[in-house]
Amino acid sequence: MKDRLSGIFKNKIILLVLILEFILVLWAVLLLIKKPLNIECNIDNIYGYKDNYDPNKENEIGCIENIVLTPGKYDISIDFSVDTDAYEDLTSLGLSKLKLGNVYISSYKIPLQIITSGITLYADSNNVKGELWINSLTKCDDVKISILYNGIYNLKINKIVIRESIVFRFTRLFFILFIIIFVNIFIYNYIANKNVEKCNTILVLIVITVIASLPVFYRYLYAGHDLAFHLGRISEIARGIQNGNWLIKTQSRMLNGYGYATPLFYPQLFLYIPALLYIIGFPLQVAYQIFIFLINLATCFVSYYSIQKVIDDKKISLAVSALYTLSIFRIFEAYSGARLGELLATIFFPLIIYGMYLIYTSNKKMKLKDIMPLVIGVSGIIQSHIISLFITSIFLCIFVLFHLKETFKIERIIALIKAVFITIMINLWFLVPFVYAMRMDVQVQEKSMVYLQPTGAYIMQMFYTFFKGNGNSVPLVTTNDLPMTMGTALIGGVIIYIYYVFNRKKYEFDNVVYEKIGNVTCCFTIISILFSLEIFPWDELNNISTVIANIFSKIQFPWRFVCIGSAFAAFTSAIGLCYLKKNSKLIYNIIIIILLYTAILSASYYYMELGNESTGYTVNSIDDTGDFEIGLNEYGLKDVDIDLCYDKSLQVTSDKMKILGYRLENDCYYIDCENLSGEGFEKVIIPVFFYKGYKAFDVNGNELYIEAANNKKIMISVPANYSGQITVKYCERFVWRLSEIVSAISIIMIAGLFIYQVFPNAKKRRIYVSLRKQG
Repeated sequence: MKDRLSGIFKNKIILLVLILEFILVLWAVLLLIKKPLNIECNIDNIYGYKDNYDPNKENEIGCIENIVLTPGKYDISIDFSVDTDAYEDLTSLGLSKLKLGNVYISSYKIPLQIITSGITLYADSNNVKGELWINSLTKCDDVKISILYNGIYNLKINKIVIRESIVFRFTRLFFILFIIIFVNIFIYNYIANKNVEKCNTILVLIVITVIASLPVFYRYLYAGHDLAFHLGRISEIARGIQNGNWLIKTQSRMLNGYGYATPLFYPQLFLYIPALLYIIGFPLQVAYQIFIFLINLATCFVSYYSIQKVIDDKKISLAVSALYTLSIFRIFEAYSGARLGELLATIFFPLIIYGMYLIYTSNKKMKLKDIMPLVIGVSGIIQSHIISLFITSIFLCIFVLFHLKETFKIERIIALIKAVFITIMINLWFLVPFVYAMRMDVQVQEKSMVYLQPTGAYIMQMFYTFFKGNGNSVPLVTTNDLPMTMGTALIGGVIIYIYYVFNRKKYEFDNVVYEKIGNVTCCFTIISILFSLEIFPWDELNNISTVIANIFSKIQFPWRFVCIGSAFAAFTSAIGLCYLKKNSKLIYNIIIIILLYTAILSASYYYMELGNESTGYTVNSIDDTGDFEIGLNEYGLKDVDIDLCYDKSLQVTSDKMKILGYRLENDCYYIDCENLSGEGFEKVIIPVFFYKGYKAFDVNGNELYIEAANNKKIMISVPANYSGQITVKYCERFVWRLSEIVSAISIIMIAGLFIYQVFPNAKKRRIYVSLRKQG
């Protein structure tokens, strides 16, 4: 050990790295122990008068200069006052639509190290909060806060307070230590010549991930198709956690405050990762970029693990995991599409294939550890994307139907039943509310008939190598189409396998298992391609059965089959390369280089087009996310006119019903009102969609009757002579909470049993070691 350590310290490069690491840790520790900054800025007569407002000028009514801030995250609080009651305007324009002014933060010396989106002053509050990051190694001593006035009502700035976030100090130190420990483990293993092969494998997988993640190393976010929608979901999760509500079922600020029950219909378990990253101090877009990197990392590692377990060849598994991770359709989904659900599902497709391989190649009684890959794979897709789950189910059903003889073996049936049961139990917390919510009067999709063919791909598009950075699903034509192919590299791998299958007499085939799984995955690859083509007769289902047509209409776009098809193609390519390696190592090496070069070249060209064609923008805070992004109103209430959601006014049934105040706080709606009628109920209609589960309570906690009004808004019956506050909130059913408890217990029990089966002798070893130490 001493010799190894002395060898490390004698190496000048390694010694320099260790010194730099020490300096970096020391810097983070010194910033951690330093007293947090709490600056109350001196406000000297910062006023905005309507009479003096000039619309042709930038009306800066004041500024605070030369504020000194050290590196870190800061919360800014601004107290202000308005000299008029703006409630009438608020109820007609919305809770946060009346802009009084803007606050901008800047620095002349290090402008790029100031990360903030500015702060807007709204008339619904006398206090607004914002966030600021100083992304530098040294302090910034010329921070400037400028206040601009919009000319609506007389405005006075009372106080501006800047407080440093102590949480981010710990976050920064933790991430620095994590990276240093990771780097030092690699250095030690190389110097000590221990686990070098594993370290090399991990490094290669990280390099593949970095290539697949190059667009996230950018100062801005690329404007993907579904990006605003998913950022809105992430921001609502973050708000819920900050309010102490971890399992929110409705996202109350979405759709201009009308509410959108996305958590009941869209799986969002993995979205807690970027939400938590934001909460511990990262800007929202950085949290999102880290999340995309982690998805690519998981995809690369899981695909390598799954393929390597099947073919037992590390080099081929590394190469094919690169082809899969860099598949052009997957790359497009990550950036131009920004479809997080489908992107997350690509992590788990290879694991499902490996799980089915384990179950159908085993002839013995299977333990829990043998069925867990399938359980984890299916569970991952359940928690990622429901449509991908439906598509996966199609292929699983096809596989079982064509392998009935192998299926009907007692060990295999028991294993499949166990897998289904465990999967349901650990996902019960999501499935129970989902099944209940599907019974609501919601619009699952705009069309109930199959119209998949117009957006299908043409055969020639399967062999495209280069793609534009922006694209969409354009009906019938190929102009500006998105990549509807898994890429020429993966298709090339499939062609290699097909070549060896048709020349089986010429080449040796001594692995029956390889041939069986290769035939299945190759057939499923071809089926996936056929399903995604414009020529596949999907629309004929409208003439065969309206029920079947309605079911398959949920797929929406045939190119969704390319996702799972890429996983099938990866396994097919791996087995094809195994045959190629066995019969000609020279050609094998050449083909590997060609396939990898093609995949990297295709991705690189796409990155170039993405950078040239896409719009970049910043989303640093959850307040920067739009609240009107709802996709195609899928899972919205039926017969709702979305355009009417711009109106945030409250309505009453008569003049005897008076509204004194209305606000949204911690996912609850509060209405201050008076019913002056002494004879009966009067009603108030609030701009919130009436998803089943909403309840209204008076100041004493008594439940009030509510129903759906015009445009499916909540209408509350207020008793005669009532004066006070009414609270409207979404209440979960008891069975939902019960399902959460059952899932939690199931996960703990299954995890314990799995660990026991994987490490059966761990306890015995610990006892043995303990006895040896005692002599």
